[in-house]
Amino acid sequence: MVRTWPFEQRWVALAALMAGCIALSAVVPPAQAPDERPHLARSYMLAHGQFSLRAGPKGLLGGEVDTGLLEFGRAWGALVRSPSVRVSADMETKARAVRWTGQTSFYEIKGAITTNSPLVYIPLAAGIGLGEWLGLGVWNSYLVARGMMIAAVFVTLGIAFALVRPTPVVIASMAIPMSIFQMASPVIDGLCMALSALVASLFLRVATDGRHAPWWAAPAMAAASLVVVTSRMYMLPLIGLVALGFVFSRRRGDLALAALAGFATVGWAVRVVLNRPSYSASEAAAGAIVPIGAYVPDLANLWSKVGRSLGDGNWMHEQYRMYIGTLGAVDTPLHPVAYPVIGALLVASAMVSLRWDSLRSQRLASVAMVACGVASAGLVLVTLAVYFTQRNDATPIVGVQGRYFLIPVTMLAYATATGRAPEAPDSRQRRWAAGLATWLTVAVSLGFSIAAVAGRYHGPGS
Repeated sequence: MVRTWPFEQRWVALAALMAGCIALSAVVPPAQAPDERPHLARSYMLAHGQFSLRAGPKGLLGGEVDTGLLEFGRAWGALVRSPSVRVSADMETKARAVRWTGQTSFYEIKGAITTNSPLVYIPLAAGIGLGEWLGLGVWNSYLVARGMMIAAVFVTLGIAFALVRPTPVVIASMAIPMSIFQMASPVIDGLCMALSALVASLFLRVATDGRHAPWWAAPAMAAASLVVVTSRMYMLPLIGLVALGFVFSRRRGDLALAALAGFATVGWAVRVVLNRPSYSASEAAAGAIVPIGAYVPDLANLWSKVGRSLGDGNWMHEQYRMYIGTLGAVDTPLHPVAYPVIGALLVASAMVSLRWDSLRSQRLASVAMVACGVASAGLVLVTLAVYFTQRNDATPIVGVQGRYFLIPVTMLAYATATGRAPEAPDSRQRRWAAGLATWLTVAVSLGFSIAAVAGRYHGPGS
């Protein structure tokens, strides 16, 4: 088994993260995470056998959703992007009274959610279907679905942690407020992060054990990467990790699995493009979507736009704040002190995680993890520059939210877990520093997160 320098409290850390997610989910009202309502709608569709979206009366993609679920979402709509509005007794009473009606209405889904494969929605769909089958109200069914998604996230992380002992920066990258909030919400970001961590752990296991790696490692890596990539296309470099596993295992089947995952990903991407609705001239003029073909004759313009964004201090500062945590529907900032403090703790966790003697033992695996993280972050920028930014202006890339970088940073963090444990044990001071950095990050992040959402949704109104 792959080992890193000793960090024996991984299970305590995992339990602390899970407890924090449960506590946060108890404070945050429904329908407040980014795109939560369309994610729930897609899950309902899957629970009722609609595996793909279809064009509606207006030509936009969507599907049939129970009117009770739609009413439940609207009951909490007044909170979204209205920082002065608080949860009221009347709001809760109306939401608790909502029942499944058995009648459906076409629900339109816009944006990147239309490109997500149904695979990532299985836990949410199972929860919604179970609640409906048991005759629970919509609220209780929602709680079942939310609980099943949290369980799926932490079961996946538990397997990843069992395969490769995480370093402090791995824990820290998952403990920042934005990560915790997404893992606590009934959306797909938390599960995609956990599955990416599983791919990283499986890759490191194969890289270390070679031919002696478990036979199921490559198939599991291919399956997990397929779910992530068909839901978060900027994570395409994960397929490269599956292919690179062949270099270490020398099993031809591993290479075949990588090719199969790659072909399936391309097939899904082609299907998405062919199924994409036609956008009106006004939507295209407003920058709603720009075909990638518009950039082909002028790639220099694309790279120039990416460069301008990275060189814009205000843009970078905003992305950093959203990466650390702007919670709720991107309308709940943390206390201003949280951003520099948590950033410093992340840096400290990275410093105590690095062991050059351990990294040198498997340079290729280390470089692969770094390349995967950097390439994925770059694809975030390129994708949004192509699809959501007007081509012929000097503005930075629009549509970027810091949460898109959660998975790429997690992959970078896993580079510190590469290699076997060094022969010399860690010093007492290093172990103490590692534990301090990790637990401070967990405690500080949870404290700032719960304080922010409690004040936002349940504190005195302004």
